[in-house]
Amino acid sequence: MIPASSHSGDSSTGDRSVGTIPELELRIDAHVCLWQEAPPEARAHPQFPGDDRAYLPRHIAPILQRNRFDGAILVTAGTSEVELAQIAEWAEKPIALAGVIVAWKPNLPLSPSVDRLANTNLLKGIWIDDETLRDAAARTSVYRYCAENGLTLEVDTAASSGALNGLRAMADQDVDAPLVLPHLAGVPADGEGQVAWTETMKQLAQRPQVYVKLSGLQSGPTRQWPLAQLQSLFQFFIQHFTEKRLMFGSDWPYSLPDHAWKTCLARFTQGLGARPQAFREHLLGKTAMRVYQISAAPPQLDAATDEGLSSS
Repeated sequence: MIPASSHSGDSSTGDRSVGTIPELELRIDAHVCLWQEAPPEARAHPQFPGDDRAYLPRHIAPILQRNRFDGAILVTAGTSEVELAQIAEWAEKPIALAGVIVAWKPNLPLSPSVDRLANTNLLKGIWIDDETLRDAAARTSVYRYCAENGLTLEVDTAASSGALNGLRAMADQDVDAPLVLPHLAGVPADGEGQVAWTETMKQLAQRPQVYVKLSGLQSGPTRQWPLAQLQSLFQFFIQHFTEKRLMFGSDWPYSLPDHAWKTCLARFTQGLGARPQAFREHLLGKTAMRVYQISAAPPQLDAATDEGLSSS
């Protein structure tokens, strides 16, 4: 299992409740992916170039700065020691990183690099895939671990019956830790499976520890949706989860080469429609600050460069 983090171990999420607003207001991109060497999931992504180009903190930093964002949450699905060691190195001298979510799979060997990461206070959560979600013992173990160490649990899931059943079972557990569903909670791209998904989301919305990331808008199947359909989906999430349990995430760089970071934000803004600024600020940072317990802006580069990346 992943080693104990440097969090206090207080399993209470009282200071993450929807009624608690951080005094410091930051804008946070709640979902980016970075690497020195392209991991297998990047090379296999159907829309992504799949090359070996590096995407580093110093690449995302100027993009965030130009768009008046203060930091980002790095989410990694890789479990290799090389990748984890690189992330731990970044976390020890963080640039633009407000937190890190690391992947875990059953029977994963203990990683010294994750231990290093935990000691930086940037370890904010654990990521599991839908295969782990279907394993009742594994999902229970990792969810309780998150609660004991003040971490979130992120579940990247497909909208299959087995995955939806696993989500409901996990949300029904007596575990006090945020459960975060990225990429529009795995909404089906077409009509098949949408009825079951919709009913599951309505049930999960009744659990105050469940949050949704409005991410993957230009990298997932919903990138092809007409704007009216995307707006309808956003309205569904707002109606059932409220703005205080929703977060913006770019999923950069997976939107490349067709869509720069800024077009991901534009797609999000269009989907959200006309809303008061105070409403928007929850999705653009306040919710992420509360869920990931962010109390200060991460360091930035004084003179950052894109190094030729068309990704602003």
